[in-house]
Amino acid sequence: MATHTAGHCHGADDPDPARPHPPDGRGPDASPSSGPPLQSGPPLPPRPALPPTAAGRPPEPWPYAVHLTGTDSPREPREIFVPVLCSVLCAPLLAIGALFFMLSPLATDSCEPDGCHALFRAMEVDPCVLALAAVLLAGCWAVPNRWHAVRPLLGVGALAAALTGVYLYVHLPLPN
Repeated sequence: MATHTAGHCHGADDPDPARPHPPDGRGPDASPSSGPPLQSGPPLPPRPALPPTAAGRPPEPWPYAVHLTGTDSPREPREIFVPVLCSVLCAPLLAIGALFFMLSPLATDSCEPDGCHALFRAMEVDPCVLALAAVLLAGCWAVPNRWHAVRPLLGVGALAAALTGVYLYVHLPLPN
């Protein structure tokens, strides 16, 4: 087994010099008269065998079995409701916003060199708003299960940003 020499809790063989240990006779420079020598204890008992199972029943888990918790556990159906709903509502809005973004340069064809400042400003803000909606929607999916209260807030924020982006494109200040 490879050991890490950086210090405690990482499998280090010798103590960290920055954190000295109390003199209990366990250090590398301990003399035989500084304390009782370390003795190995009795061997550990053998691991118990699985109990016999009845036909059709799975075996019982070990009493010290580690069960999955936190982000490793699968999502429950009610935890996935908000991201799915926000995705269903935001995806068409983001697609419409992207289509308007691609067509918006056509609105600048009739602009004079000094005119259309409001149109250019709206065309600069809209991609940022749509990108914010996409980031919030991705965050709604990525939030861990233990932050279940944050998920609806991210979903509502994504929906609001997508609606704002589409609204800004639909109501572009067109030149006269």
